[in-house]
Amino acid sequence: YLQNGYAGIMVRNVNMMPMSKYMISAVRRVFSRYISAEVSVSQLPDFFFGSFTGLAVTIFNLIPSFTNMFGKGAIPPIAEAFSKKDTFGINRSVTNLIFTASFIAVPAGIGISALAPQILELLFPSRAAEISLCIFPLRVLGVGIFFLSISSVLFSALQAVGKGIIPVKIMLIGVIIKLIGNTILVKIPMLNITGAALSTVICYGVIMVLSIYAVKKYAYISIKDVYSLLAKLFFCGLLCAAAAISAEMFLENFTLSRLTVFFSAFFGAVIYIISTHLMGILTKSTLKLLIC
Repeated sequence: YLQNGYAGIMVRNVNMMPMSKYMISAVRRVFSRYISAEVSVSQLPDFFFGSFTGLAVTIFNLIPSFTNMFGKGAIPPIAEAFSKKDTFGINRSVTNLIFTASFIAVPAGIGISALAPQILELLFPSRAAEISLCIFPLRVLGVGIFFLSISSVLFSALQAVGKGIIPVKIMLIGVIIKLIGNTILVKIPMLNITGAALSTVICYGVIMVLSIYAVKKYAYISIKDVYSLLAKLFFCGLLCAAAAISAEMFLENFTLSRLTVFFSAFFGAVIYIISTHLMGILTKSTLKLLIC
């Protein structure tokens, strides 16, 4: 229930389209570039909402859908350790779960933020108007990919230790934050649907923090170690994004635009692997964990 989340559903629930109508009447010139023979002023709210959910949110959900498989796969060993009251086994399984999900989600999320225009053009080449509308929302949502990915696997860990009600309570808090965020941010003309993306990121950021503290109580993990790992991975992710952007800028004059995305992503991944190894994150044991 977390992957499909609130990036799309909650936007409609807090009346995003009526708010878009308010924005259009207030600052028509801001949206003039989207008005054409195909899209009239009255259709702009639907156009904004459809572009946001159809493009930005679709890409946003890709990585969390993948990392969620690790969470589902970790439920049996965590549940077994919990039934045996094996605190060391629970700690080890949950720590490995957080490491695996964050190792993948951090560079993926930051990379999507960095290469948002190129990724949108690669996946939706014939939808120029929608792409121009979704670039900034996708850049913002890229950060949320990390929050959502970590939250989903932590929810699986809580379910495995018999605390399935806690994710529900945390999600209710997230719903309230998303509701308030959409109500305030989407009304700002210069933000519009980027405000919906920003409120989504804030929502999942709070959910992730609350989930970490909940898991700490029942899985006996060290909050300090978790945040230390995430900080190191985030730094390596920034290096990855910087390398990918540099490669894209260098290659855009030499290769087809669609190919630069692959080359840039590959170069960024190489830098990420090297930097995580140099910082002692990617070792033989952690590499074995990722492969297995």
